[in-house]
This record gives sequence, structure tokens and C-alpha cells, in this order.
Amino acid sequence: MEPIYIFTSEEEGCSQETIRLKPFRLFTKMLSLYLPEELEPMSEEEKDMYYPYEGRPPVILTGCTGHLQMTFQLLHTSLNREEILDGARSLYRLMEEEMPGKVFGNLLLYQEGKMPIAWFTIDLDREEKGRKHVKYVTSLLGRFFLGTVTYPKEESFKWQAALKNIFGTFEEGEETEWKT
Repeated sequence: MEPIYIFTSEEEGCSQETIRLKPFRLFTKMLSLYLPEELEPMSEEEKDMYYPYEGRPPVILTGCTGHLQMTFQLLHTSLNREEILDGARSLYRLMEEEMPGKVFGNLLLYQEGKMPIAWFTIDLDREEKGRKHVKYVTSLLGRFFLGTVTYPKEESFKWQAALKNIFGTFEEGEETEWKT
């Protein structure tokens, strides 16, 4: 699997930095996708700092500067493809209750790839230099798959476009059972 380039900064008229995506396989090959090559597993110390709770996502990736974080969870709740939007609506309502005062974006549905993905954004901080958080839901082998992406708010344009490219690479893998 060859790397994919998004926003090649050498292209005429491109004001974004180059994003190079490399292939990843998650949950023992249950999911294959492309993610920014800068991502690597978050250290245990950082996990304890950013996610200091029981049941935190089993896969947490971060960029070398910490400005980009992605998490991946495969829940034990069943969810088929026809229920993705309903599952995301339920998550949206729950987050509104859990995070009063935060600004939520519209619930969107990406359907251009092999796996439909419902997603929405949350402004985590009121400051202009704050952080934006994306929650997304899809069905992975009949189970509820929850992912998140957190990035600087000033990079919203770049990451909103990049996420659509990333979502388009999601593909159910060859394994049907998660082996820990």
C-alpha cells in the first residue's frame, strides 16, 4: 500500500502544509485505513494525563508535537450500517448533555468511501487558539466503532478536508474477531 499525499505544499496555489498518509491496520487487521504518517502511539504518561479515566480508548495516537490526537474504540454494542446515523445522533445528544456550553457543529454523513461515517465537531475551548474535537461513528463488522480527532482550531480548514480523505480510506479488514 503506497502512501497518499494530501495538500502537497509544492503544488501551485496550495497554502497548506503537505499531509502524507500511510497505511495503518487497527484491531488485529479488522480495519485498514490511511492516517497521517506523523502519528504514533501515545506514551502511557500522556495517556494518563489526557485520558485519566477507566475505559479510555485502546488505541490513542498522537503527532510528535501533540497538536494532533486520534483515538479508536470498537465497542461491544452492535451497530449495522443502517443504524450509523441513529448511533451518531445518540452520541451527539449524550455529548450535549455531558458538555453543556460547548459549541457543536452539524451532524454530517460521509458516504463516498467503502464505509459510511457519521461525524460532528465540538469546539473544546472558547478561545480562537483553542482546540476542535471531531467524534465519528461507523459500523465495523456489525459493531459500534467510535473515533475521535483533536486538532488546533486554527487548522480547522485543513483537518476538515483531510478527514474526508481519511474517511474515504476506511475498509473492513480480513479479521472478524479482535484478538487482544
